[in-house]
Amino acid sequence: MAYLGGEATIICNYSEEFNDSLKYFCKKRKEYKSCLYMIPAHYGSTTATAGRFSVTENKTKRSYKVTISDLTEYDTGTYWCGVESSYDTMITNVQLVVTDRCCVNYTEVTGYEGQPVSIECKYSKLYMNHLKYFCKWSNTSTCRKEIKVTTDHNNDSRFSLYDNKTAGVFTVTITRTNQEDPGTYLCGVHKADNQNYFSAVHLIIKGKTNFHLLVLYCNVILMNGPGHSVPVCVGMTTTGPQLPL
Repeated sequence: MAYLGGEATIICNYSEEFNDSLKYFCKKRKEYKSCLYMIPAHYGSTTATAGRFSVTENKTKRSYKVTISDLTEYDTGTYWCGVESSYDTMITNVQLVVTDRCCVNYTEVTGYEGQPVSIECKYSKLYMNHLKYFCKWSNTSTCRKEIKVTTDHNNDSRFSLYDNKTAGVFTVTITRTNQEDPGTYLCGVHKADNQNYFSAVHLIIKGKTNFHLLVLYCNVILMNGPGHSVPVCVGMTTTGPQLPL
């Protein structure tokens, strides 16, 4: 599954006997049971590009990687990873689904302007040693441009990431939140095949609200001798930013 406006990466594998054979990638035409060529057929060359489609071959791993950028709903369909030689042809079917939503479910986190807020991102322990990242989302094509912090680097000094591999959770902390921080964020895990696993978090930042605190200063004054005393108190009001309950 991939997302509108985003990018899809497809890995096409082949056996050793096709190492120097012609490779191609195309979308299957249902009505003709034929192939609409997206990537030009090529011998020897390890790269090819056709519009939004590009292919890079890795002969050591006996595979080639196809990347489709700026996805649209019309990119949904069946594709063929094709390999041809003078004596044989190998075709692998690949199904691509493009959807307009990143994450069906999302969690909601509330913070207060000027205060720190922490966000937990859960992931499968299968991805324990994979790179984790946290980005602000408008669509997944810009997510990588809006990365705030990763496992090993942060692009915004207010963001930090701690990965608890034992629990399968990484926690992102934002210090000194402001009114530009609210919005939808993606918790990302970079997988080996260049596909990304996302979960979504909707962050709400509440503005500053003043509180009023009455402080009493009291002195005890003796009245009419020992055993008779009354407190005399003076009140003073102070204000400050709202504190989370």
